[in-house]
Amino acid sequence: FGCKRAPFLVRGLAGGMAAFAERIVLEIPAGERCTHRLRCGGGAGAAEAGGGNGDTLTADGAADLPFASLDWTAVVLHDKTVDLEVQMILRPHVEGEDPSMEPLQARSCARHFSGSFVPAMHARLQDSGAAKLEELVFEFDNSYSWWTPKTVELVLLRTPAEPERDPRAPPPLAGPARPGSPPP
Repeated sequence: FGCKRAPFLVRGLAGGMAAFAERIVLEIPAGERCTHRLRCGGGAGAAEAGGGNGDTLTADGAADLPFASLDWTAVVLHDKTVDLEVQMILRPHVEGEDPSMEPLQARSCARHFSGSFVPAMHARLQDSGAAKLEELVFEFDNSYSWWTPKTVELVLLRTPAEPERDPRAPPPLAGPARPGSPPP
């Protein structure tokens, strides 16, 4: 038994900005739970946009990619329901302390879930000495359903953090040059 995953990754544009979409199909057996962990590149958010150049797919289907914002939608197929709770795991600033968990979306039972998260706007992540975001945990609970397995489609849309620009570098060009204008 156990949870089966079928990840599908897409890069593209969302609202004119580059985005990274991940579609995960979770097969949750009757009476069990399934957890999807989204690693946040060792600390997602505006302060760590330059850290971790990785967007590699890990063995469990999770991509390790820093993001400026995350939007999620989870749909339980075939008019079924599950419980979902979304939590973030924070790595403490002080070495040797245990990571802490903080809820982002309280446990609820439904057919459709959606939410969004902007690390730079979260109070626990704003201070320079604050804990660092390690991962987000999506826990789907089907333990109350003894006879019915569930299929959940989880879609994650990550907008990458803007890389920090060297203040000594010239500003980027405003747009395409007009025909016949001199080169910059």
